[in-house]
Amino acid sequence: GIGGGVGGGTGTDSALRPTQPPFAGILSASVPLFDLQAIDARRTAREAQRAAAWSLAETRRQLSGALARALVQVAAQERLAEVNRVNLRTALERLALAQRRLDLGAGTRLDVVRVKQDAESARALVVLGDENLRQAREALGLSLGLPQAVGLAKGVRVDELLQSARKDCRQLPELEGRSDLAAARSRFRVAQRQVSSVKAQYAPSISLTSTTIALTVEDDFVNVPIWNIGASLLLPFWDGGAREGLLRQSRAEAEVARQQVVQLERSVTVEVTQARRGVKVSQASRDISSQERVLAEENDRLTRRSFEVGTGTSLELIQTAAALRQAELALVVREFQLEQARVEAFLAEAACDW
Repeated sequence: GIGGGVGGGTGTDSALRPTQPPFAGILSASVPLFDLQAIDARRTAREAQRAAAWSLAETRRQLSGALARALVQVAAQERLAEVNRVNLRTALERLALAQRRLDLGAGTRLDVVRVKQDAESARALVVLGDENLRQAREALGLSLGLPQAVGLAKGVRVDELLQSARKDCRQLPELEGRSDLAAARSRFRVAQRQVSSVKAQYAPSISLTSTTIALTVEDDFVNVPIWNIGASLLLPFWDGGAREGLLRQSRAEAEVARQQVVQLERSVTVEVTQARRGVKVSQASRDISSQERVLAEENDRLTRRSFEVGTGTSLELIQTAAALRQAELALVVREFQLEQARVEAFLAEAACDW
């Protein structure tokens, strides 16, 4: 480095007589006047702060999505548990009908066994559905940060909850404003700043330095025989290739960050397209399942009537009952998938500012 400065001292006697024992104090100060590396590091830190803010926004969006999915799951499992109980009650009614026909001599023991087997299958679905409901409520509690099961209040509809939850999230006018895309671009800018920070290590720096030495003397309390102030210019000539290695590494990291941005842009575009299409597909599937449920219900009603008058068999009764049960469960699942698709489609183009 290169340095220069001026100096001076204080005191009235050229021959200093230090105290016995002597005491000395040295005070040094250095103030950087120009340091490109520090300036660039500040810019990098500011960009990193913006990247952290975008990452927080993305975390909020993901948490909102997890909570919405948990709400839809609980509502679906509650509906499935209710349908399972209705199916069990219907199966027990069929069992009573088969038992009455047996008592009247119009039925056989085989009819009773078949219907009873169907009732036990319906009972097993009730047990399984109740456990799935408990797990869904526990998952909702975890989403809310509670170590316990949380359910929906009676009379509360999931679409009303989702509508109120949308007040904390807003629809984005453009897909470019999505938080994960903004965070990835911000991280790419941070990586570019890192390259600039390494390049700044090649630049010289200028500092203002000052040194003062004080001695205790006999004639006075203290004397300052030496004081100087100057400027130093530091020129980084050679460091064995360390900066060149850091420069290559930072450039490689910047390229990786750029490729991550490109990949995320493509995946987000496909995700939004699939989410929009998923709503239409789920809507069509729900309508088809609703029609299938109506036909299965009518088929079951006609089969029960035929069995009551003695023209139908117990096997037909069991088959139509199973078909109705499957149709009702499929309809509930399709309704759940529709609500899920609507949530995914909304959050795919939303930002949550809670």
